[in-house]
Amino acid sequence: VYSARHILEASAQHMPFLELGAVRPTIADTGGLEASFYVRFTTIDKPGVLANIANILANYQISIASIVQKKGGIPDAVPIVMLTHKAKLGNIEKAVTDIDSLKIIRKKSVIYRILEL
Repeated sequence: VYSARHILEASAQHMPFLELGAVRPTIADTGGLEASFYVRFTTIDKPGVLANIANILANYQISIASIVQKKGGIPDAVPIVMLTHKAKLGNIEKAVTDIDSLKIIRKKSVIYRILEL
């Protein structure tokens, strides 16, 4: 973050090894980054919830690799944990924003990118 901020400000005074020259570098758009993701939704426990979530993910070309749904410690709510196949980060973010706006969601969803080593 520190380096990116100075690149955008064209300020190499704190980074003498960085020669910006006439061309200003840009920060890459991460929306096109492809990876698998861990996503946790906290939803109401009613029939059709999983179908609603899967439908929105499909609209954004996101394929589900695995799902775990167990009764949680939150009253009237259940966590749904998903691992996705490779998908674009931008699509994951848009899909989760759409899903979080549904009345079936009890808490803001959590997204983690899975690094393949």
